[in-house]
Amino acid sequence: MKVVITRAENGWILEEERSLEYEEKTYTSQQVFEDEDHESEPYRRASSLANLLWAAFEHSFQSKWSPGISLSVEEKGKEVESTEEDKSAEKWNDFGEPYLIGPEID
Repeated sequence: MKVVITRAENGWILEEERSLEYEEKTYTSQQVFEDEDHESEPYRRASSLANLLWAAFEHSFQSKWSPGISLSVEEKGKEVESTEEDKSAEKWNDFGEPYLIGPEID
C-alpha cells in the first residue's frame, strides 16, 4: 500500500493506494484532515496530523490486547508542563509563601 501525506494551508491530505475488492486493480483514495479550532497553531497542526496517522495506520496502534504505536497530542510544551508540575508540588502557607523545608533555624 502506498501512502502520501501532504500539508495543505489548513490541514493535511492523505492519499492511499487501495486494492479493489474483487479485482487486482488499485485506486487512489483521498481524505482531508482539517486543522481543529484551537488558539495554538502548533496544536492545531499536530492534532489534525495525529487524526490522519490514526486513519492511515489504525492497525499499527496499540489496543487493549495488542501492542503498537501510542500517540498523544499535548496542549502545552514540555517546559511549561514541567514548570507547572514544580509549582504544584511546592507547599504554600496561608500568606502565599512557600514553606521552607529543612532544619529549623533558631
